[in-house]
Amino acid sequence: TGYFGETGLLISSFLGGLASSSAVFAAVVALFSQGTITAKQAALSMMVGLSGSMIVKTFLVASKLKWKEPVKVFAPLIVSLLIGFVVFYLT
Repeated sequence: TGYFGETGLLISSFLGGLASSSAVFAAVVALFSQGTITAKQAALSMMVGLSGSMIVKTFLVASKLKWKEPVKVFAPLIVSLLIGFVVFYLT
């Protein structure tokens, strides 16, 4: 994972997810297939990248709705992220 270790991998996955979660997935798969990262690091990186992507999409929906019902927009995001990370850490 280079100079910055797992923290750098997670930060870059999140930032990459803001633009494209598929690019994050492709990069993580390449790192995993080369043996550079573990399966757990790969899975967490994909979840973090997907989280970044979901955040951007949620803000796009909220702005499209002109921020009239933020709870309806942000509640599913928060719940799905919490469930995903809890399940990840329990396995």
